[in-house]
Amino acid sequence: MDAPWISTAFAVAFGITAIWSAARLRLPGDRLNGLSHLLMGVGMVAMFAPALDPLPQAVWVVLFGLFGLWLVATVLRAGAPDSELAVENRGHRAHAALSTGAMAYMFLAMGAPADHGEVALAMAGPVLAHDHSAGGSTLAPVSVALAVYFLGHAAWSVRARLREPATAGPALFGPTAATACHVVMGLGMGYMFLLMAGWPM
Repeated sequence: MDAPWISTAFAVAFGITAIWSAARLRLPGDRLNGLSHLLMGVGMVAMFAPALDPLPQAVWVVLFGLFGLWLVATVLRAGAPDSELAVENRGHRAHAALSTGAMAYMFLAMGAPADHGEVALAMAGPVLAHDHSAGGSTLAPVSVALAVYFLGHAAWSVRARLREPATAGPALFGPTAATACHVVMGLGMGYMFLLMAGWPM
């Protein structure tokens, strides 16, 4: 069962992440990857705070689906070393593509019929009361797999950051802040997918 304070905490965290991602777009770097963080941050705010969601479910599905396909296309291409399509950016793009695809799946699942006519996500409380019911146990394996991936990515992000040497630069947009963004994304999406899988919280 989702606790209201958890939903509120994640909604605030994702709101901050979205604002941070928008501000970071002004800086040099992989802007397409940054745009994916901004889009996912806004989408997760809509998930955790449905009352603030101005868009229909279908719009979110199409938006994340098309953006994910665009990211996949960039992963399959390699640009000049100093471009946003450089080979070294492929790993980040691949993760972003999977993440946006997972967001499309998440919104799509909200509109799937629940098993045996039940609203499978009713147990999750208001966090998943997104004017949709969800596909029940038939989608559970996919949801669990995605939860494991995103929770694991959050842990990996922290481990990778701890192993990196300290770097100079603006702390607000530095590696530690980027890691915090990844952790919020990983924990929030992992938590949401566990709820979708019907795991008690």
